[in-house]
Amino acid sequence: MNFRITHQFLVLLFILLAFSFHSSASQTTETIFQDIKLDQPLPTIFRAGEIFYLHGSISAAIKNPRISVSIDLIDGDYAQSRSQVCPDNNFSIPIEMKYVGVYYLNISINFDLKGTIILTAAEPFEINSKQTTPLSGIEIINLGFKSSLIWQSTSELIQIKITQNAIEKNFLLSNSPKQMSLDAEKFPGFEQGQAMINIRCARSQDGSWYTKCSQWGDWQFKAVNLVREVQVLGNRNFRYNKPFHHVGAVGTPISLDVFIKSLYGPEAYILRPDGWVDLVKLKSDKKITEYLIGGFPKKMIPKGHCELTYVPEQEGIYIIEINDRSGEAIINLPYYAGDCLPLLEPRATYPTNDSSIIDLELARGNMLDDINAIRANLNLKPLHFDSNLISLSQNYSDQMAREQFCGHVSPGGENIQHRKKKYKIVTSLSENVAKARSILEAHENLKRSPAHYLAMIDSSITLAGFGISKDDRNNYYIAQHFSTEPLTELQKNEFLTNLFNKINESRSKQKSIPKKKKLLTRIYEHSGWSPLNVLRITASSLKRIEELILIENSNTTWKREIVREVLFENFEQTADGIKLVIKFYPVNLTKQESKR
Repeated sequence: MNFRITHQFLVLLFILLAFSFHSSASQTTETIFQDIKLDQPLPTIFRAGEIFYLHGSISAAIKNPRISVSIDLIDGDYAQSRSQVCPDNNFSIPIEMKYVGVYYLNISINFDLKGTIILTAAEPFEINSKQTTPLSGIEIINLGFKSSLIWQSTSELIQIKITQNAIEKNFLLSNSPKQMSLDAEKFPGFEQGQAMINIRCARSQDGSWYTKCSQWGDWQFKAVNLVREVQVLGNRNFRYNKPFHHVGAVGTPISLDVFIKSLYGPEAYILRPDGWVDLVKLKSDKKITEYLIGGFPKKMIPKGHCELTYVPEQEGIYIIEINDRSGEAIINLPYYAGDCLPLLEPRATYPTNDSSIIDLELARGNMLDDINAIRANLNLKPLHFDSNLISLSQNYSDQMAREQFCGHVSPGGENIQHRKKKYKIVTSLSENVAKARSILEAHENLKRSPAHYLAMIDSSITLAGFGISKDDRNNYYIAQHFSTEPLTELQKNEFLTNLFNKINESRSKQKSIPKKKKLLTRIYEHSGWSPLNVLRITASSLKRIEELILIENSNTTWKREIVREVLFENFEQTADGIKLVIKFYPVNLTKQESKR
């Protein structure tokens, strides 16, 4: 049975499976954003209407800082903000999430937004049924730092066992405590990774729940992968129009309905469990428009209502991503399709690299080995380092660390096209950039972004270059560039031959063209006649050229009966892409008349 969350009908018993990013269980502070530490780890689920205090400190490097904290209900009209000057760099700010729902918690220092955390306010549901019923719904929601287990049951008694490695906790819940939250103090030793939750339900014969428990239902097994899902949204560029559920059955459509507050791409990237990426067109109340971004035309959608529908056909974890005009992720959401979460390998923790010395060769090699292992699983050819790409990547990561930015456009306005021309790259070039507290974390974050991951598994690329730099605050800046070798004359000739054959194959299927006139003739020099049609194409890859000619231009004059000859010209690679001119010529009337 599907489990649907509503504000009016919920059975909420929350299990906060807390984990830390360090192995020490005695650690009490938690760094949530740069320059900000909390005295205690921040839970992600609270009781609606209760006031909690945000206690912490700000980096001593900032003198007399002003911290601003705001709470904003995503699907509602409630908002609250607090501001406080901190002479001693310590702060204590009360926050109240008054209504049930999901909230943005925004934290700023001196009016500079440091980041956003997603929190949930919930209300328990009073159990009043006496019948024996197994769990009617379980949903794992990954929001913020931790995972929450939400279920619905009419049973009077619920037994829960949580196991991770050799650590085990047992809980017996009745309808007397209307809500039970399990915070970090109740889970010493639990950390980011895999935990198994076993649940079973019972009802009593006479109300003596603790002494006479009978008719236990079957155990309900659920595995929770304790991963760091969506912790920080770099900026609040969207809001939910409808609640988004992170779990559903295979074959049940995923529905995402949001309002995006900036320019965004017309497609969403969805990373599938099998390691491939799907591009899904977005529905919007705005029209797709071509903008000049960085001096180059790019199709985008203005801010407005956006909908996505996608049917998961495999069991496992999907990641949904929508990017803005600069290629940065506006939305990056995990989704699980299936009836029962699988046991997964624990995700790696990311200790902060304190060493000031970076073994670049070793770090680059580890990164390349990891990407090539992914490509091998997808039956793709391995990548190799290119010295020119390494120079490009290292210089750009050095620039990001030096100028304190992370993005595809530098503060001076230089973008990837400028870098491509500067390093005289005439083939396709893709770029990934990341900033994190360790090299491993930066690379893992890129892999969790479908758009960046897609650059790693592009079947057309063969070369790679990585740059790694560190600033004076121990932040790491990673640049990854991918490209391919220039086309040889043999490759060009083979491509044109195959393209010519595919054009003839397409013509041969046209019933409107007589059999004797279906096949075109390839000519190698100008025939003196004016062409009926000229296609001037610039594309990033040979595959894209085929798509433009055979699919997107499939209704042009080259399918007409009168077209008999084709000429390929100016086939070259430039910094702007692969260029090709194709001319289609009509019947040579002089030759026809001579036959009469």
